Amino acid sequence: MDWKKYVQDLNTYIRPNSFPVGINLVKRLKDLPPGARKRRFKINVCQLSAYARRYGWNLYGEAQDMDCLLGACTCGLIPTPDRVTKGVLGEKVYQKDLRAAAAMQKALPKLDPVYKAVACYALGTVDGIDPDVIMVYVDSAQAMRLTQAALWHRGGSLQTPSVGDAGMCGIGVAYVMKTKGIAREIPCLGDRRFAAVQDHELFFSWHRSKAEEIIEGLEGTHMGGIRYPIPTQLDEAAMPGNYFVEVQDLMVKKKPAKRKGK
Repeated sequence: MDWKKYVQDLNTYIRPNSFPVGINLVKRLKDLPPGARKRRFKINVCQLSAYARRYGWNLYGEAQDMDCLLGACTCGLIPTPDRVTKGVLGEKVYQKDLRAAAAMQKALPKLDPVYKAVACYALGTVDGIDPDVIMVYVDSAQAMRLTQAALWHRGGSLQTPSVGDAGMCGIGVAYVMKTKGIAREIPCLGDRRFAAVQDHELFFSWHRSKAEEIIEGLEGTHMGGIRYPIPTQLDEAAMPGNYFVEVQDLMVKKKPAKRKGK
């Protein structure tokens, strides 16, 4: 896959406001994207993505670099601790009691703890590697276009789990990796607070195996007449009050003729 061309196609059809992100989960550090480096402080998975999409940086983090427990366990960097599984983490925060919090954690996808690191980079900027997951932060209109693209070949509806927490790591990465599918999700509190996601932003992510399907869907629906930016219908305007052009405004006012001898 020519990922530089892939990014050009995404820019043609949906024009994302930040760089599309390539995400890799590696079992051996020697398989990291070429040139990947670390920050000198603890970091979250969503922050790795933020550096990639806003700065174009190529970064990675290992388990010991992680600051967010949910990011580390959903992405398979560490075994899921009991305080997560039993609901202690979410009790009185996201759910009212242990039972509800444990049920939420059961619904949140988590990868087996077999990975050494998570790497994020601006898609198309690192040669010699294919992403495991492609992620794009979008507005609602762009999310509509990607949803249409996802359904171009198969129809039906796009179903993605949503629990209001661990959106980028649990749904955007773990769910997509487990299903080799497509996700459309609302960013979580951590993504907003620590990774500068804006109120209007959603994210869309898909497994590498769905890459051609997404582009073909964008192209097909584009040719079918669905475009981004969305064309607005420019009918006759109804201007208010004194802004309306009246008949007298159309009259050419003649200058009085000069009298001879004056």
